[in-house]
Amino acid sequence: MEFSYKKAIILGLGLFTTGITWNLFVSYVPIFLSYYGIAFSIIGLIMTFDNFTAISIQPYIGTRSDKTWSHRFGRRMPYILIGIPIAAFFFALIPLFIPKDLINFGNYSISLNPDIVSFGFLITWIICFDIAMAIYRSPVTALIPDLIDNEHRSKANGVVQLMGGIGAIFAYTIGAILYSIHSEIPFLVTSIVMIIALCVLVIKIKEPEVSIVKSDNKSEINLINGFKEVFSKENRSLLYILLATFCWYFGYQAIATWFTTYGVRVLLIGEAVASSYLTLIVFPFILSTLPSGILGEKISRRKTIFIGLLLIISCFLIISIYSIIFIIPIDPILIPLFRFNPPNTLILLILISFPIIGVGWGFIEINAITIVWNMAGKEKQGTYTGIYYFFSQAAAIVGPPLIGLTFDLTKTQLPLFPISLIFFILALMSMFFVKNDEYTQK
Repeated sequence: MEFSYKKAIILGLGLFTTGITWNLFVSYVPIFLSYYGIAFSIIGLIMTFDNFTAISIQPYIGTRSDKTWSHRFGRRMPYILIGIPIAAFFFALIPLFIPKDLINFGNYSISLNPDIVSFGFLITWIICFDIAMAIYRSPVTALIPDLIDNEHRSKANGVVQLMGGIGAIFAYTIGAILYSIHSEIPFLVTSIVMIIALCVLVIKIKEPEVSIVKSDNKSEINLINGFKEVFSKENRSLLYILLATFCWYFGYQAIATWFTTYGVRVLLIGEAVASSYLTLIVFPFILSTLPSGILGEKISRRKTIFIGLLLIISCFLIISIYSIIFIIPIDPILIPLFRFNPPNTLILLILISFPIIGVGWGFIEINAITIVWNMAGKEKQGTYTGIYYFFSQAAAIVGPPLIGLTFDLTKTQLPLFPISLIFFILALMSMFFVKNDEYTQK
C-alpha cells in the first residue's frame, strides 16, 4: 500500500500534544518546585510522578485498547477522547499555584514564606495531569501500527516524531517567549492547542473495523502474558531492545529534566535561556526524523540505532571529560588551558555537541519502537506499545531522583553528563544482543 504523508501527519498530532506539554513540564516545573526551597532529590522524585503513572497505567490502557471497540469512535480513540481534555485542563492549572513572593539569591529564587496549601494544590494538579497523559499515550501511539503497513512504519514514525519535535520546538521557543511575559501563559496556550489537535484527530481518523480484537480464552490478549513473552527464551531480542530502551531513556531524560537547572547553576545563564538551549537538540532531531526512518528501512533499524548511540556517546564523552577536568585539576601545566573561563568553555562544548546529540537521538527514537511493533502480533500492538513505554518510563522514574541525589551529595550539578554517558554505553552493550529487528510474531 502506498505511504500517505497526510495520514502520518494527522496521526502525529497526538505526539505533537505530548511534545509541547512534556517539554514545558520538564523545563519549568522543577523551577516552580525549587521556589519552595526543597531538596533537589525531592524535586527529582516529584518529577517521576508521571513515570509512576505511566508504568502503572500505560501498559494496562494499551492492552485494554486492544480489546476495545466502539462503532462510533473505534479502538484507540475512546481513550484519547478521555485523556487529552483532562490533561489540558490540569496542565493549565499547574502555574496558578506557585509562590509569588520570590526572593532572588544570585541565579535562583525561593520563597521565604512558602504556602503549604499552594504547594499541595501544585502537587495535586501535577498528579492529575500525569494520570490523564498516561491514559491516552499508548492508544495514540498504537494508532501508527494499526493504520500503517509494516514496511512504512519507520517512515511513518519519523513523520510522527517530527510532529512531536515541532511540539518541543514550540515549547522551547514560543513557550520561552510566553514564559518571559508571564509564567501562566504558555501553559494555557498549550492546553488550547491540545483541544484543537484532539478535534482534528476525531474528525480525520477513522479506525478500520479490522482492528476489532476477537480472541478465545486460550489466546486472550493479556498484559501479564505480554510481559511473559518479553522474558521468554524465544524473545531474547525483544528483552534486550527493551533493556537498551531503559538505559538510553535514563540518559536522555536526565538531560531533559535537569539541564535547565544545570544551565542556571553551572553555566550561569537564565532559566529561559537554559531551556532554549535544548532546541539545539530538538531542531536536529526534527530534521533527522524522516531521514532516520528511511535509513532504518534501507540499512536496518538496528544498525541505524548503533549509529545514533555512537554519536551521542562521543558527545557525552567529550563534555564529561571536560567536566572531570573542571572539578579535579590533574596536570598543573595543561589544566589552565582547559579551565580558562570554565562556564564559557562548557557552553561552547554544549553548543557544538547538542545538534549531534539531536541527530543521534533521532536515529534511536524513530527506529526503536518500530522494532518492538514488528515483534508484536497483529492483535498486540497496544500491549507491546504499553510495555515499551513501561521500560522507557521506568528509566525516567529511576533517573531524576538519582541524579538529584547526586547533586545533593556532590553539591554541584556537574555529574549530569558523566552519568548520562554511562547509561548510553550500557544501551550500546544491550543492542549487541538484539539479533533481528525484522522478526514478526505469528
